[in-house]
Amino acid sequence: SAPTTHYSAEMGKKGKASTSATDELERQIREIKLKQEAALRAVQQAAEELDCKQREVSVAEQDLSKAVKERDEADGAINSSIKIMKGDDKVIAQLAEGLEKDGYAYVDGFCGEPLATYVRDELRILHRDGKLHQSELAGGKTGENVRYKMSKVRGDVVAFVRGEEEGCGNLNLYKEYADQIVLRVQDKVQELQGVTVQRGNLMVTCYPGGGEENEDCGKGGPCRYVYHCDNPDGNGRVLTTLLYLNPEWEEEHGGHLRIFPQDADGSNRRGAVDVAPLHDRFLIFYSDRRNPHEVMPSKAPRYAVTTWYYDKDQRDRAVEQVSTGAAEADIEAKRILGEIQKFESQTGASPQEVKVNPKRLAAVRDTDIKGVIDVAAVAGTRSNIILDGSAEGAGGAGGAGPRAGKVFDLEE
Repeated sequence: SAPTTHYSAEMGKKGKASTSATDELERQIREIKLKQEAALRAVQQAAEELDCKQREVSVAEQDLSKAVKERDEADGAINSSIKIMKGDDKVIAQLAEGLEKDGYAYVDGFCGEPLATYVRDELRILHRDGKLHQSELAGGKTGENVRYKMSKVRGDVVAFVRGEEEGCGNLNLYKEYADQIVLRVQDKVQELQGVTVQRGNLMVTCYPGGGEENEDCGKGGPCRYVYHCDNPDGNGRVLTTLLYLNPEWEEEHGGHLRIFPQDADGSNRRGAVDVAPLHDRFLIFYSDRRNPHEVMPSKAPRYAVTTWYYDKDQRDRAVEQVSTGAAEADIEAKRILGEIQKFESQTGASPQEVKVNPKRLAAVRDTDIKGVIDVAAVAGTRSNIILDGSAEGAGGAGGAGPRAGKVFDLEE
């Protein structure tokens, strides 16, 4: 029995040792788990702190970006103000040289940023708010004769503004700067010496073009303005200026202004010149027969500001001539009706609307033009005939001028 007892005692010792080892292992495992949990909490805390720091960095970066933008805008506003006060000598010299040499000239970066973008934003808001309306054609020398709307001929939507209206503050800044540039250019161009220059209202415009070739303008198709001259008949316009506002313009969008430079009598014609409607590009050209032009089909919305500068003496003569000469006005009305007839034949479309001054009814009575058949008889029933003696300032395919009272003297 002694060996058996010894064996049992040995087994008891081993069992106690085994239990002790297991307890120690479990203790170590618990310590490891505690350390793991502590490490995990430390990692999580570090991650949270990192996220917090990253958010702080992001906020700081946004604040920095905002501060830089505000600084740049302030710099731009200061530069714009300086330009408005004294003009830009390099720009003035370039425009004057181009006018004397070619009859037209343009410069890029005219307003600078942020003013150019701010002006575009104001145009887009006017467009969005329904303030731009289909443009009118003709109107004669004073804008008060027969006028019509025909999107196949001229597809832009427009509004005339002085720059003093609510929401047009940046347009007003542009107007003041452009006036100073035009006055300084006048000083350098021999032909303009001694001319009393006046300015009409700003015409803000959009050609709402699209890329659907088989659709009409305004319905997804391209929009254009046919070949015409701004002052074919002594309406007073001496200079035409445009500021293009299309930062996303691409070559395939079209909408170029195609100028056909020539002498005033139509001789010595040069090759056509295409001017792309690039953002912040400023174009100036003589308004008379030296620069007939057209807007090529635009397949994307095309924004611009057009301004006409007038020779006061020529304009006064035009207003007096038409205002006092009924025969002259009747001849002018018949010419405009002939223009409508020509475009009907060319496009296969009739005007969307014709406005006739009651004083001109005798001149248009019994015409066979589809859009104005017997105006006196149908004016009360035909939806596209309107008896109206007012004009905001038509711009005809043959040229026209805003009525008297819509032209302003320039101030130094």
